[in-house]
Amino acid sequence: METQKLMLKSPFNIYRSLGDLMQFRQRNAVFMAILASGSLNLMSCSGGSSGAPAPLEQVVSEDLSGYKKASCLYDYNQGPSASQKRPDSPVSTYFGKNLNNSLLEPVLAASAAEVVRFAETTDVRFYRTSSHMSGTCDFMKSISQTPTDLESEFAKVNGDNTILGLYLNVRTPNVPTTNSEAAITVRKDSNKWVLVHEYMHHLFHIQLNAEYGETTGIKEQVNVAFAEYEAADKVLKAAPTTDRKEPLKLASQKLINLDETVLSLLKQYLLEEMTIESHMGEKLERGQLKLVLPAQRINGAAYVLSSAKKTQEIMELFKQESKKFQTLYGWDLEKDDADLLRKAISEFSKIESEMDTLKLRARAFLKTQGLVFNGLQSISMKNGKPVSLPLEHVGCSHEKIANQMASDLKSKFKNRE
Repeated sequence: METQKLMLKSPFNIYRSLGDLMQFRQRNAVFMAILASGSLNLMSCSGGSSGAPAPLEQVVSEDLSGYKKASCLYDYNQGPSASQKRPDSPVSTYFGKNLNNSLLEPVLAASAAEVVRFAETTDVRFYRTSSHMSGTCDFMKSISQTPTDLESEFAKVNGDNTILGLYLNVRTPNVPTTNSEAAITVRKDSNKWVLVHEYMHHLFHIQLNAEYGETTGIKEQVNVAFAEYEAADKVLKAAPTTDRKEPLKLASQKLINLDETVLSLLKQYLLEEMTIESHMGEKLERGQLKLVLPAQRINGAAYVLSSAKKTQEIMELFKQESKKFQTLYGWDLEKDDADLLRKAISEFSKIESEMDTLKLRARAFLKTQGLVFNGLQSISMKNGKPVSLPLEHVGCSHEKIANQMASDLKSKFKNRE
């Protein structure tokens, strides 16, 4: 089963003119070690490769997303009840991702307690773990303590103390608590933004299951698809030019399947993160999402931009591989196979175009806050002096997953050269 994890993000070169002055810790990002087998292991969340120096810590005098303030701004029970559930209304969001709007709309204006109560009618259970930092409020203290198996799972992905929330699908292997329902673990000093973000992961997952049946093992599917394409490509390259019809057909089909599988993986991870943060930002703008600290949208906008960069890096690998294949063998491909290959390439371009729209909106919002995103090396202007900040940020460890995905896939392509 796949997991979704929420991180408090601030991965951008930043020029700050306004903001709350608060202390928070950020850590250097260390790319996770690529497994010796070269398999794509998105669940590996160690801090770095063997022998690598421990991540450095740095204290910065600005908490751009106001995490401390968010935990204290509202009480857990403050706010109205969730509105009554309406008939199912599946809606399409970004990147073709669908969710049941009748399960989201009722909680947007409700108290955090009502978010939890209503969400738990959809076969997911919330639990609390230790606070993320000192000096915060115990916003989630009234919900159940995380069971041992969930605590262990949370610890696996929280080696450098950067995780705020963890979503586990129903029937996650080796996590008995999820045998009958999904689970969401959040920090005791969390806030409503984190709760809604994690709940949206659940909504996307149950809608995906409703449309396609239970979906599991996308990481393994990518590994298998890559191995199958690599094997077919080797046979094709070794075949004589006069007798390569069948090897060419097989290799093209395996490449098309690989492209489709990678896009499915991206939609379940990075593109889902971009969708959630963009959707929540829009709901906040429209006055529908209430009882959250508006500054938390800064966090989301930055994450949209960093997730887009990671997604682009991965898609470019497969887009270029497909274009190269098309250039080499396009004239010899059967029409149906050639059409499918062109469709796969155009799908990458379609995703890129939609990402560009979300990136423009995110940059425009940051600009209204006196912030500029210039890449993944963070720089803050403090008292007129540049202060270099670590790359890592705190919150949904999809950034770690992104690093792992990019590293593993780049390694695979490099090994093929």
